[in-house]
Amino acid sequence: SIYMGRIQKEVTEFCSNNLKELKEKQIGLFICGMQEGDAINNELIENFPLELINIAISKIHFGGEFNFDKMNFFEKFIVKKIAKTSSSKSNILNDNIHKFAQAMNSI
Repeated sequence: SIYMGRIQKEVTEFCSNNLKELKEKQIGLFICGMQEGDAINNELIENFPLELINIAISKIHFGGEFNFDKMNFFEKFIVKKIAKTSSSKSNILNDNIHKFAQAMNSI
């Protein structure tokens, strides 16, 4: 998932540590987050190695959500300022999840 513009540290480390092996596989990449439009592609490019992006069978955005019940004070403050919302919102893109699953099942 994308959190404050960055993917989870464990995902970055996994990709870096296993890049050679991953490049030999048929892979798909997805991100979760509340961005829209060109920002989605930018986040994909900024968070995954270009070598993986170029070989990925599917690259897709699953949407995301702001869940204020699970945020601490600082997170709520940032979301309110950047996303200009003060309530929980969900934008899960089920069609994209289904498309990704179909693409990966066809391998």
